Amino acid sequence: MKYILLFISMAFALNVWSQTPIQVQTQTKEYNLSDAYRITFEDDGCTQVVHTRSQGEIRIPMADLKQIHFNDTAISLANQIMALENCEIMKTILFDDIPGLPSEFFWRYLNSPNVKLVLIPNDDAFLNIPTARLPLTLASYDLLSVSLDKNSNFPLQMKRYVFDPRTGEKGREMIGSRPSQTEIAGILQRLIVNQFLVGSDSPAYTVAGSFVNMENDIYEGTYRKWALQNGWANLPKINVIQQFEGSDGKVCKVTDAFVCETCLTTYDALKEIAPEFLKLMEVPTQFLLDCGYMDAAHVADVTFFKDMEQWNKFCWTSSCVSYTIFAPTDEAIETAINNKEVFTWDMIKEYKNSLQGNENADALLREKISKTLAFVKRHICFGNVLVDIPKGNTMRVMSCNILSTGVAQQVSITRDASSDGFAVSNAKSVPNSIRCVREPWKKNTSYFRNPFITLDMGTGVVMQINEAIANEY
Repeated sequence: MKYILLFISMAFALNVWSQTPIQVQTQTKEYNLSDAYRITFEDDGCTQVVHTRSQGEIRIPMADLKQIHFNDTAISLANQIMALENCEIMKTILFDDIPGLPSEFFWRYLNSPNVKLVLIPNDDAFLNIPTARLPLTLASYDLLSVSLDKNSNFPLQMKRYVFDPRTGEKGREMIGSRPSQTEIAGILQRLIVNQFLVGSDSPAYTVAGSFVNMENDIYEGTYRKWALQNGWANLPKINVIQQFEGSDGKVCKVTDAFVCETCLTTYDALKEIAPEFLKLMEVPTQFLLDCGYMDAAHVADVTFFKDMEQWNKFCWTSSCVSYTIFAPTDEAIETAINNKEVFTWDMIKEYKNSLQGNENADALLREKISKTLAFVKRHICFGNVLVDIPKGNTMRVMSCNILSTGVAQQVSITRDASSDGFAVSNAKSVPNSIRCVREPWKKNTSYFRNPFITLDMGTGVVMQINEAIANEY
Protein backbone atom coordinates (compact mmCIF):
# COMPACT_ATOMS: atom_id res chain seq x y z
CA MET A 1 0.00 0.00 0.00
CA LYS A 2 2.85 2.37 0.82
CA TYR A 3 4.33 1.63 -2.61
CA ILE A 4 1.03 2.52 -4.31
CA LEU A 5 0.60 5.74 -2.29
CA LEU A 6 4.02 6.92 -3.46
CA PHE A 7 2.90 6.85 -7.08
CA ILE A 8 -0.52 8.29 -6.27
CA SER A 9 1.29 11.29 -4.77
CA MET A 10 3.33 11.56 -7.98
CA ALA A 11 0.16 11.47 -10.01
CA PHE A 12 -1.29 14.27 -7.87
CA ALA A 13 1.84 16.35 -8.42
CA LEU A 14 1.54 15.86 -12.17
CA ASN A 15 -2.09 16.99 -12.10
CA VAL A 16 -1.24 20.05 -10.02
CA TRP A 17 1.65 21.23 -12.15
CA SER A 18 0.08 20.18 -15.45
CA GLN A 19 2.24 19.26 -18.46
CA THR A 20 5.31 18.59 -16.30
CA PRO A 21 7.70 16.51 -18.44
CA ILE A 22 8.45 13.13 -16.89
CA GLN A 23 10.81 10.28 -17.65
CA VAL A 24 9.62 6.72 -16.99
CA GLN A 25 12.12 3.83 -16.98
CA THR A 26 11.09 0.19 -17.10
CA GLN A 27 13.25 -2.92 -17.14
CA THR A 28 13.49 -2.74 -20.95
CA LYS A 29 12.41 0.75 -22.10
CA GLU A 30 12.57 4.46 -21.36
CA TYR A 31 9.74 6.95 -21.99
CA ASN A 32 10.43 10.70 -22.27
CA LEU A 33 7.00 12.28 -22.01
CA SER A 34 6.86 16.05 -22.53
CA ASP A 35 3.05 16.18 -22.78
CA ALA A 36 1.89 13.87 -19.98
CA TYR A 37 -0.98 15.34 -18.00
CA ARG A 38 -2.28 12.59 -15.66
CA ILE A 39 -1.27 9.27 -14.06
CA THR A 40 -3.91 6.72 -13.02
CA PHE A 41 -3.83 3.05 -11.97
CA GLU A 42 -5.63 -0.11 -13.05
CA ASP A 43 -5.85 -3.73 -11.86
CA ASP A 44 -5.87 -2.79 -8.17
CA GLY A 45 -2.74 -0.67 -8.61
CA CYS A 46 -0.76 -3.27 -10.57
CA THR A 47 -0.70 -1.19 -13.78
CA GLN A 48 0.28 2.46 -14.08
CA VAL A 49 -1.45 4.43 -16.89
CA VAL A 50 0.35 7.58 -18.09
CA HIS A 51 -2.04 9.80 -20.05
CA THR A 52 -0.34 11.87 -22.81
CA ARG A 53 -1.67 14.15 -25.52
CA SER A 54 0.46 12.81 -28.37
CA GLN A 55 0.74 9.10 -27.53
CA GLY A 56 -2.53 8.48 -25.76
CA GLU A 57 -2.52 6.13 -22.76
CA ILE A 58 0.72 4.29 -21.96
CA ARG A 59 0.24 1.25 -19.69
CA ILE A 60 3.22 0.12 -17.62
CA PRO A 61 3.06 -2.89 -15.27
CA MET A 62 4.25 -1.83 -11.83
CA ALA A 63 6.41 -4.95 -11.62
CA ASP A 64 8.29 -3.75 -14.70
CA LEU A 65 8.78 -0.18 -13.42
CA LYS A 66 12.30 0.89 -12.41
CA GLN A 67 11.80 4.62 -11.73
CA ILE A 68 9.77 7.69 -12.61
CA HIS A 69 11.53 11.05 -12.73
CA PHE A 70 9.84 14.45 -12.80
CA ASN A 71 11.58 17.34 -14.53
CA ASP A 72 13.05 19.37 -11.68
CA THR A 73 13.10 22.60 -13.67
CA ALA A 74 9.38 22.50 -14.36
CA ILE A 75 8.45 21.73 -10.78
CA SER A 76 10.78 24.38 -9.38
CA LEU A 77 9.47 27.05 -11.72
CA ALA A 78 5.87 26.02 -11.10
CA ASN A 79 6.29 26.28 -7.33
CA GLN A 80 7.79 29.74 -7.55
CA ILE A 81 5.34 31.05 -10.15
CA MET A 82 2.35 29.75 -8.20
CA ALA A 83 3.57 31.65 -5.13
CA LEU A 84 3.73 35.02 -6.94
CA GLU A 85 1.41 37.82 -5.88
CA ASN A 86 -0.53 40.02 -8.34
CA CYS A 87 0.20 37.54 -11.16
CA GLU A 88 -3.15 35.72 -11.25
CA ILE A 89 -3.66 36.15 -15.00
CA MET A 90 -0.29 34.64 -15.88
CA LYS A 91 -0.85 31.79 -13.44
CA THR A 92 -4.23 31.11 -15.05
CA ILE A 93 -2.67 31.04 -18.51
CA LEU A 94 0.27 28.85 -17.49
CA PHE A 95 -1.63 26.31 -15.41
CA ASP A 96 -5.35 26.22 -16.21
CA ASP A 97 -5.47 24.97 -19.84
CA ILE A 98 -7.70 27.73 -21.20
CA PRO A 99 -9.41 26.81 -24.50
CA GLY A 100 -7.07 27.88 -27.29
CA LEU A 101 -4.25 28.46 -24.78
CA PRO A 102 -3.08 25.01 -23.66
CA SER A 103 -0.63 25.15 -20.77
CA GLU A 104 1.60 22.60 -22.49
CA PHE A 105 2.29 25.09 -25.29
CA PHE A 106 3.95 27.55 -22.88
CA TRP A 107 5.68 24.95 -20.69
CA ARG A 108 7.32 23.54 -23.79
CA TYR A 109 9.22 26.83 -24.00
CA LEU A 110 9.62 27.35 -20.27
CA ASN A 111 11.38 23.98 -20.04
CA SER A 112 13.61 24.62 -23.04
CA PRO A 113 17.30 24.89 -22.06
CA ASN A 114 17.64 27.62 -24.71
CA VAL A 115 15.24 29.94 -22.87
CA LYS A 116 17.43 31.72 -20.31
CA LEU A 117 15.20 34.63 -19.25
CA VAL A 118 11.45 34.63 -18.61
CA LEU A 119 9.57 37.88 -18.05
CA ILE A 120 6.31 37.42 -16.12
CA PRO A 121 4.01 40.44 -16.55
CA ASN A 122 1.91 41.08 -13.44
CA ASP A 123 -1.81 41.80 -13.45
CA ASP A 124 -1.19 45.55 -13.79
CA ALA A 125 0.67 44.93 -17.05
CA PHE A 126 -2.39 43.23 -18.53
CA LEU A 127 -4.47 46.40 -18.07
CA ASN A 128 -2.54 48.42 -20.65
CA ILE A 129 -1.30 46.57 -23.74
CA PRO A 130 -0.58 48.86 -26.73
CA THR A 131 -1.32 47.44 -30.16
CA ALA A 132 -1.96 48.52 -33.73
CA ARG A 133 -3.99 47.57 -36.77
CA LEU A 134 -3.39 47.85 -40.50
CA PRO A 135 -3.17 50.02 -42.45
CA LEU A 136 -1.08 52.07 -40.04
CA THR A 137 -2.83 55.37 -39.42
CA LEU A 138 -3.14 57.33 -36.20
CA ALA A 139 -6.66 55.96 -35.68
CA SER A 140 -5.31 52.39 -35.90
CA TYR A 141 -3.71 52.35 -32.46
CA ASP A 142 -5.61 50.66 -29.64
CA LEU A 143 -5.04 49.80 -26.02
CA LEU A 144 -6.09 46.31 -24.95
CA SER A 145 -7.03 45.57 -21.35
CA VAL A 146 -7.28 42.01 -19.99
CA SER A 147 -9.05 40.99 -16.80
CA LEU A 148 -9.79 37.69 -15.09
CA ASP A 149 -13.18 36.12 -14.35
CA LYS A 150 -12.64 32.74 -12.69
CA ASN A 151 -16.38 32.02 -12.74
CA SER A 152 -16.50 32.02 -16.54
CA ASN A 153 -15.81 29.00 -18.75
CA PHE A 154 -13.38 31.24 -20.61
CA PRO A 155 -11.84 33.22 -17.75
CA LEU A 156 -10.03 35.91 -19.76
CA GLN A 157 -11.94 39.05 -20.71
CA MET A 158 -10.52 41.65 -23.09
CA LYS A 159 -11.62 45.22 -23.83
CA ARG A 160 -10.42 47.68 -26.48
CA TYR A 161 -9.84 51.37 -25.81
CA VAL A 162 -9.09 54.32 -28.03
CA PHE A 163 -5.40 55.12 -27.64
CA ASP A 164 -3.13 58.02 -28.60
CA PRO A 165 0.44 56.61 -28.64
CA ARG A 166 1.99 60.09 -28.85
CA THR A 167 0.76 61.04 -25.38
CA GLY A 168 -0.11 57.65 -23.90
CA GLU A 169 -3.69 58.88 -23.31
CA LYS A 170 -6.24 56.11 -22.86
CA GLY A 171 -9.66 57.08 -24.24
CA ARG A 172 -13.10 55.53 -24.21
CA GLU A 173 -13.82 51.83 -24.53
CA MET A 174 -14.74 50.79 -28.07
CA ILE A 175 -18.12 49.27 -27.27
CA GLY A 176 -19.37 46.50 -29.54
CA SER A 177 -15.95 45.42 -30.76
CA ARG A 178 -14.56 43.26 -27.99
CA PRO A 179 -12.34 40.46 -29.28
CA SER A 180 -13.76 36.96 -29.43
CA GLN A 181 -12.34 34.10 -27.37
CA THR A 182 -10.37 32.87 -30.40
CA GLU A 183 -8.92 36.33 -30.98
CA ILE A 184 -8.05 36.77 -27.29
CA ALA A 185 -6.20 33.45 -27.35
CA GLY A 186 -4.30 34.43 -30.51
CA ILE A 187 -3.30 37.83 -29.17
CA LEU A 188 -2.10 36.49 -25.83
CA GLN A 189 -0.27 33.51 -27.31
CA ARG A 190 1.92 35.75 -29.47
CA LEU A 191 2.29 38.33 -26.69
CA ILE A 192 3.33 35.91 -23.97
CA VAL A 193 5.92 33.97 -25.98
CA ASN A 194 7.60 37.33 -26.57
CA GLN A 195 8.36 37.34 -22.84
CA PHE A 196 10.52 34.18 -23.23
CA LEU A 197 14.07 35.18 -24.21
CA VAL A 198 16.61 32.92 -25.86
CA GLY A 199 20.19 33.46 -24.70
CA SER A 200 21.53 35.84 -22.09
CA ASP A 201 23.42 38.36 -24.23
CA SER A 202 21.93 41.65 -25.36
CA PRO A 203 20.18 41.84 -27.71
CA ALA A 204 18.41 38.50 -27.35
CA TYR A 205 15.77 36.78 -29.43
CA THR A 206 12.34 36.12 -28.05
CA VAL A 207 10.73 32.76 -28.80
CA ALA A 208 8.59 34.50 -31.45
CA GLY A 209 11.69 35.78 -33.27
CA SER A 210 11.58 39.42 -32.18
CA PHE A 211 14.48 40.96 -30.28
CA VAL A 212 14.95 42.73 -26.96
CA ASN A 213 17.77 45.00 -25.78
CA MET A 214 18.65 44.58 -22.10
CA GLU A 215 20.70 46.98 -20.00
CA ASN A 216 20.64 47.51 -16.22
CA ASP A 217 17.23 45.86 -15.90
CA ILE A 218 15.76 48.17 -18.52
CA TYR A 219 14.19 46.29 -21.41
CA GLU A 220 13.64 47.69 -24.90
CA GLY A 221 11.56 45.64 -27.29
CA THR A 222 10.86 46.61 -30.88
CA TYR A 223 7.72 48.54 -29.87
CA ARG A 224 9.77 50.81 -27.63
CA LYS A 225 12.34 51.34 -30.39
CA TRP A 226 9.46 52.16 -32.75
CA ALA A 227 8.03 54.61 -30.20
CA LEU A 228 11.39 56.36 -29.85
CA GLN A 229 11.73 56.67 -33.61
CA ASN A 230 8.26 58.24 -33.80
CA GLY A 231 9.08 60.72 -31.05
CA TRP A 232 6.26 59.58 -28.78
CA ALA A 233 6.39 61.31 -25.41
CA ASN A 234 4.86 58.50 -23.39
CA LEU A 235 7.13 55.48 -23.73
CA PRO A 236 6.13 52.04 -22.42
CA LYS A 237 8.62 51.57 -19.58
CA ILE A 238 9.26 48.06 -18.29
CA ASN A 239 10.19 47.85 -14.61
CA VAL A 240 11.34 44.67 -12.85
CA ILE A 241 9.32 44.09 -9.66
CA GLN A 242 10.76 40.78 -8.51
CA GLN A 243 13.33 38.21 -9.59
CA PHE A 244 13.95 34.52 -8.89
CA GLU A 245 16.01 31.73 -10.40
CA GLY A 246 15.16 28.25 -11.59
CA SER A 247 17.60 25.49 -12.37
CA ASP A 248 19.74 25.32 -15.54
CA GLY A 249 20.61 29.00 -15.23
CA LYS A 250 17.08 30.16 -16.01
CA VAL A 251 16.06 33.55 -14.54
CA CYS A 252 12.49 34.77 -14.10
CA LYS A 253 11.60 38.45 -13.63
CA VAL A 254 8.19 39.84 -12.75
CA THR A 255 7.52 43.03 -14.74
CA ASP A 256 4.87 45.74 -14.70
CA ALA A 257 4.63 45.99 -18.52
CA PHE A 258 4.90 43.76 -21.58
CA VAL A 259 7.74 43.54 -24.06
CA CYS A 260 5.62 44.39 -27.09
CA GLU A 261 6.44 44.14 -30.78
CA THR A 262 6.27 46.77 -33.45
CA CYS A 263 3.48 46.53 -36.02
CA LEU A 264 5.54 48.33 -38.67
CA THR A 265 5.47 46.41 -41.95
CA THR A 266 8.33 46.12 -44.40
CA TYR A 267 6.46 48.15 -47.01
CA ASP A 268 5.72 51.00 -44.60
CA ALA A 269 9.32 51.10 -43.38
CA LEU A 270 10.68 51.30 -46.94
CA LYS A 271 8.09 53.90 -47.91
CA GLU A 272 9.38 56.05 -45.06
CA ILE A 273 13.15 55.71 -45.42
CA ALA A 274 13.87 54.52 -48.99
CA PRO A 275 11.01 55.32 -51.43
CA GLU A 276 13.17 55.04 -54.58
CA PHE A 277 14.41 51.57 -53.60
CA LEU A 278 10.80 50.62 -52.85
CA LYS A 279 9.87 51.56 -56.44
CA LEU A 280 12.44 49.03 -57.67
CA MET A 281 10.87 46.38 -55.42
CA GLU A 282 7.40 47.06 -56.87
CA VAL A 283 8.04 44.83 -59.86
CA PRO A 284 5.60 45.29 -62.82
CA THR A 285 4.88 41.59 -63.16
CA GLN A 286 2.36 42.01 -65.98
CA PHE A 287 5.01 43.82 -68.04
CA LEU A 288 7.47 40.97 -67.46
CA LEU A 289 4.79 38.48 -68.52
CA ASP A 290 3.91 40.48 -71.64
CA CYS A 291 7.52 40.73 -72.79
CA GLY A 292 8.12 37.02 -72.20
CA TYR A 293 10.68 37.37 -69.40
CA MET A 294 8.83 34.70 -67.41
CA ASP A 295 5.63 32.67 -67.41
CA ALA A 296 2.75 32.82 -64.94
CA ALA A 297 4.14 29.89 -62.92
CA HIS A 298 7.21 31.94 -61.93
CA VAL A 299 5.63 35.22 -60.88
CA ALA A 300 6.53 34.52 -57.22
CA ASP A 301 10.22 34.42 -58.17
CA VAL A 302 10.22 38.13 -59.00
CA THR A 303 7.52 39.41 -56.63
CA PHE A 304 8.44 41.20 -53.41
CA PHE A 305 4.98 42.38 -52.30
CA LYS A 306 1.47 41.00 -52.38
CA ASP A 307 -1.66 43.13 -52.09
CA MET A 308 -3.55 42.06 -48.95
CA GLU A 309 -6.42 44.59 -49.06
CA GLN A 310 -5.13 48.02 -48.02
CA TRP A 311 -1.68 46.81 -47.02
CA ASN A 312 1.21 45.18 -48.83
CA LYS A 313 2.73 41.97 -47.52
CA PHE A 314 6.45 41.45 -48.07
CA CYS A 315 6.76 38.02 -49.66
CA TRP A 316 9.96 36.74 -51.09
CA THR A 317 10.73 33.05 -51.42
CA SER A 318 12.26 32.83 -47.93
CA SER A 319 9.96 35.18 -45.99
CA CYS A 320 9.38 32.55 -43.32
CA VAL A 321 12.76 33.38 -41.78
CA SER A 322 14.16 36.59 -40.32
CA TYR A 323 15.69 39.01 -42.81
CA THR A 324 17.53 42.32 -43.17
CA ILE A 325 16.99 44.79 -46.01
CA PHE A 326 19.82 47.25 -46.63
CA ALA A 327 17.94 49.93 -48.58
CA PRO A 328 20.07 52.48 -50.46
CA THR A 329 19.05 56.09 -49.93
CA ASP A 330 17.38 57.95 -52.80
CA GLU A 331 20.70 59.65 -53.53
CA ALA A 332 22.47 56.28 -53.64
CA ILE A 333 19.87 54.93 -56.07
CA GLU A 334 20.37 57.93 -58.33
CA THR A 335 24.13 57.31 -58.33
CA ALA A 336 23.60 53.61 -59.12
CA ILE A 337 21.34 54.53 -62.05
CA ASN A 338 23.92 56.98 -63.42
CA ASN A 339 26.57 54.24 -63.13
CA LYS A 340 24.25 51.82 -64.97
CA GLU A 341 24.25 49.43 -62.00
CA VAL A 342 20.45 49.40 -62.01
CA PHE A 343 17.57 50.62 -64.19
CA THR A 344 14.16 51.89 -63.14
CA TRP A 345 11.16 50.03 -64.50
CA ASP A 346 10.17 53.10 -66.53
CA MET A 347 13.65 53.11 -68.10
CA ILE A 348 13.30 49.42 -68.97
CA LYS A 349 9.89 49.97 -70.55
CA GLU A 350 11.27 52.82 -72.66
CA TYR A 351 14.24 50.66 -73.62
CA LYS A 352 11.88 47.93 -74.83
CA ASN A 353 10.16 50.42 -77.13
CA SER A 354 13.51 51.50 -78.55
CA LEU A 355 14.37 47.93 -79.54
CA GLN A 356 11.72 47.66 -82.25
CA GLY A 357 13.17 45.60 -85.10
CA ASN A 358 16.35 44.64 -83.23
CA GLU A 359 16.97 40.92 -83.66
CA ASN A 360 18.66 40.79 -80.25
CA ALA A 361 15.82 42.64 -78.50
CA ASP A 362 14.81 39.76 -76.21
CA ALA A 363 18.36 39.13 -74.96
CA LEU A 364 19.09 42.82 -74.44
CA LEU A 365 15.84 43.40 -72.56
CA ARG A 366 16.34 40.29 -70.45
CA GLU A 367 19.82 41.50 -69.47
CA LYS A 368 18.49 44.80 -68.09
CA ILE A 369 15.60 43.14 -66.23
CA SER A 370 17.90 40.53 -64.69
CA LYS A 371 20.39 43.18 -63.63
CA THR A 372 17.70 45.19 -61.85
CA LEU A 373 16.25 42.15 -60.06
CA ALA A 374 19.74 41.04 -58.98
CA PHE A 375 20.42 44.57 -57.68
CA VAL A 376 17.32 44.41 -55.46
CA LYS A 377 17.93 40.86 -54.25
CA ARG A 378 21.50 41.42 -53.13
CA HIS A 379 20.21 44.09 -50.73
CA ILE A 380 17.93 41.53 -49.03
CA CYS A 381 19.87 39.27 -46.67
CA PHE A 382 19.06 36.29 -44.49
CA GLY A 383 18.95 36.87 -40.72
CA ASN A 384 18.49 39.78 -38.33
CA VAL A 385 21.86 41.56 -38.20
CA LEU A 386 20.97 43.22 -34.88
CA VAL A 387 21.04 39.82 -33.22
CA ASP A 388 23.14 37.67 -35.54
CA ILE A 389 26.20 39.96 -35.65
CA PRO A 390 27.77 40.88 -32.28
CA LYS A 391 29.17 44.40 -31.92
CA GLY A 392 32.69 44.74 -33.27
CA ASN A 393 32.40 41.70 -35.53
CA THR A 394 32.48 41.11 -39.28
CA MET A 395 30.49 38.40 -41.04
CA ARG A 396 29.66 37.39 -44.58
CA VAL A 397 25.90 37.05 -44.88
CA MET A 398 23.99 35.38 -47.70
CA SER A 399 21.63 37.51 -49.74
CA CYS A 400 18.68 36.19 -51.73
CA ASN A 401 20.46 36.90 -55.01
CA ILE A 402 21.36 33.61 -56.66
CA LEU A 403 24.50 33.74 -58.81
CA SER A 404 24.96 31.90 -62.11
CA THR A 405 26.71 29.14 -60.15
CA GLY A 406 23.47 28.50 -58.24
CA VAL A 407 24.99 29.76 -54.97
CA ALA A 408 23.57 32.67 -52.99
CA GLN A 409 25.64 35.86 -53.19
CA GLN A 410 27.37 36.85 -49.95
CA VAL A 411 27.63 40.36 -48.54
CA SER A 412 30.36 41.46 -46.12
CA ILE A 413 28.90 43.19 -43.04
CA THR A 414 30.81 44.78 -40.15
CA ARG A 415 29.04 45.99 -37.03
CA ASP A 416 30.49 48.90 -35.07
CA ALA A 417 31.88 48.07 -31.66
CA SER A 418 30.07 50.88 -29.88
CA SER A 419 26.80 51.39 -31.78
CA ASP A 420 24.25 49.89 -34.15
CA GLY A 421 26.17 51.28 -37.11
CA PHE A 422 27.04 48.87 -39.94
CA ALA A 423 29.47 48.80 -42.84
CA VAL A 424 27.85 46.89 -45.70
CA SER A 425 30.17 46.08 -48.59
CA ASN A 426 31.50 49.57 -49.43
CA ALA A 427 28.52 51.34 -47.87
CA LYS A 428 27.69 52.52 -44.36
CA SER A 429 24.34 52.50 -42.60
CA VAL A 430 22.64 55.82 -41.96
CA PRO A 431 22.29 56.68 -38.23
CA ASN A 432 18.80 56.37 -36.74
CA SER A 433 17.47 54.67 -39.88
CA ILE A 434 16.94 51.21 -38.38
CA ARG A 435 13.34 50.02 -38.54
CA CYS A 436 12.22 46.75 -36.92
CA VAL A 437 9.48 45.13 -38.99
CA ARG A 438 7.06 42.23 -38.74
CA GLU A 439 5.44 40.36 -41.58
CA PRO A 440 2.61 37.81 -41.24
CA TRP A 441 2.99 34.80 -43.48
CA LYS A 442 -0.73 34.51 -44.10
CA LYS A 443 -3.83 36.69 -44.03
CA ASN A 444 -5.80 37.05 -40.82
CA THR A 445 -9.47 37.96 -41.14
CA SER A 446 -9.83 39.40 -37.64
CA TYR A 447 -12.62 41.96 -37.33
CA PHE A 448 -10.18 44.69 -36.36
CA ARG A 449 -7.88 43.80 -39.25
CA ASN A 450 -4.84 42.80 -37.25
CA PRO A 451 -2.84 40.26 -39.26
CA PHE A 452 -0.40 39.92 -36.37
CA ILE A 453 -2.66 37.70 -34.26
CA THR A 454 -0.62 34.66 -35.19
CA LEU A 455 2.67 32.96 -34.43
CA ASP A 456 3.16 32.50 -38.19
CA MET A 457 5.25 35.62 -38.45
CA GLY A 458 8.46 36.73 -40.10
CA THR A 459 10.55 39.37 -38.35
CA GLY A 460 13.11 41.60 -39.91
CA VAL A 461 15.13 44.80 -39.99
CA VAL A 462 15.16 47.56 -42.61
CA MET A 463 17.85 50.26 -42.66
CA GLN A 464 19.26 52.89 -44.99
CA ILE A 465 22.77 52.62 -46.47
CA ASN A 466 24.53 55.51 -48.18
CA GLU A 467 25.71 53.52 -51.21
CA ALA A 468 24.37 50.59 -53.19
CA ILE A 469 25.93 47.23 -52.33
CA ALA A 470 28.77 46.40 -54.71
CA ASN A 471 28.23 43.51 -57.06
CA GLU A 472 30.38 41.09 -55.04
CA TYR A 473 31.22 37.70 -56.57
